[in-house]
Amino acid sequence: MSSMLQRSSADRKIREFATLGFLLFCSSLAQGAVEVIAIGGMVENAGLRPILIVWTLDSLAVIAISLGLSPIIDRFDRRRLVATLCVLVALMYGGMAAYFALAPPSIRSSWVRCPSQTL
Repeated sequence: MSSMLQRSSADRKIREFATLGFLLFCSSLAQGAVEVIAIGGMVENAGLRPILIVWTLDSLAVIAISLGLSPIIDRFDRRRLVATLCVLVALMYGGMAAYFALAPPSIRSSWVRCPSQTL
């Protein structure tokens, strides 16, 4: 009986791991597509030279923020920190959705567009 419980627990963990892996894979695909679209738009509007500056500044910012946050993150319980960050990201997405829904028509028609609407 106990071996059966251990097997079902192991199967559940494998399913959870596979589900998380699939979601992360989908997220990386979506992020890659968005990055390609963003880079294409920047190159079209600003040219090639500024993109090297943006990439350099972006890399330096990632390094600086990572070095600054590492000691802070180690002080907190990881599960609570992840839960808090998930709630904050959900609130940010909700705020952006509300902004897009409530934006004045003049702004909505000029620059606040969903990429699927511009295709």
